Amino acid sequence: MLKFFKRIIIENYLYFSFLFVFTSIMFFPVKYYIYTGGGIIDTNDRILFFEGTKEEGSYNLCYVKSLNANIMTFLLSKVLPGWDLEKKEENIKTKEEDYRDKLYLDIANNNALYNALKLAGSNYKVNSDNLVVMYIYDKANTDIHIGDIIKEIDNIKMNSLDDIKNYLDSKDENDLIKLKVINNNKEYERFAYLYKDNNSLYIGISFERYLEVSSDYNIKFDFRNVESGPSGGLMLSLSIYDKLIKEDLTKGRKICGTGVINYDGTVSPIGGVKYKLKGAVNSNCDLFLVPSEINYKEALKYKKDKNYNIELVAVSNINDAVNYLKK
Repeated sequence: MLKFFKRIIIENYLYFSFLFVFTSIMFFPVKYYIYTGGGIIDTNDRILFFEGTKEEGSYNLCYVKSLNANIMTFLLSKVLPGWDLEKKEENIKTKEEDYRDKLYLDIANNNALYNALKLAGSNYKVNSDNLVVMYIYDKANTDIHIGDIIKEIDNIKMNSLDDIKNYLDSKDENDLIKLKVINNNKEYERFAYLYKDNNSLYIGISFERYLEVSSDYNIKFDFRNVESGPSGGLMLSLSIYDKLIKEDLTKGRKICGTGVINYDGTVSPIGGVKYKLKGAVNSNCDLFLVPSEINYKEALKYKKDKNYNIELVAVSNINDAVNYLKK
């Protein structure tokens, strides 16, 4: 048997050599992503809720599917509908960027919980209300880290963005300020030199408001390590809210959607909305909740282009979504 295979290989040496080279070339990676249709995740698979009412229908998070392109898939994307190419950025994702994406998920989860509890009239407690550093800009001259929670500047307690702005306005360009921060439950001393831009003084960082909320209900989130980002906030909040009230807002429907929910209940736009809509259609969702304005217009155009049979609902805040579902 071994001699037989050896003879076949020798007799077809050129063919096997060509096949090896061709396969190697076709699977050679290129610096592109391929975006295809998305998928959905039932919120009950990500929210651990040990009390509350049950729904006949479901709330579902929508996500985008992406592939690391090779030469073969790159060529296929030129002829296959729904396969979109996007060039990869040259920068390799850093640990801080990964950490920031996880922070966005934590912020979204707490905002979702806060809005659901507040809207349902349930008892809750805001354990902490902080400003967390999310970006550090090129102009910054500081040792601040992404994920730092700003507690004090020059030994003065900071409770809000206005507190920080008002204090910076009392300083001069190139002044050194000292900051007390918390990161991973440890306290650190940081520094920053102020710079001027458009007649205003800056540290060179941006913040997000980071609430940590608890309640009488034993509610926890169970996301996978590879999952991050804030775009599921709206659907998480609706799912929790529906479990806190007697009425079943799903009315047996498979409800899909996307959108960042902020601490004040407003809904912000997201990326990849057409892929998420495609995933909702492929998953037989009855309706798709989408942030108003730019996301809704993009989704509506894509729906018409593809002749999708799904109900689109534009929402500016969580109340818009709840009022629509109650109809």
